[in-house]
Amino acid sequence: MDVIVLGGGLMGTASAYFLVRRGARVTLIERNRIGTGATVASFGNIRRTGRHLSQLPLA
Repeated sequence: MDVIVLGGGLMGTASAYFLVRRGARVTLIERNRIGTGATVASFGNIRRTGRHLSQLPLA
């Protein structure tokens, strides 16, 4: 295992996915079911308005 990702929400699963694509061995740890945490509580909404321009590609 190279990387441990804590949290199976939008950012955690996306991070794990792209790390695996780059060849890392990833372990994803989630307390409950994948996608049932903060991502679901906020309806998976990614705020783009009001962000600094350098943060837009990440959003």
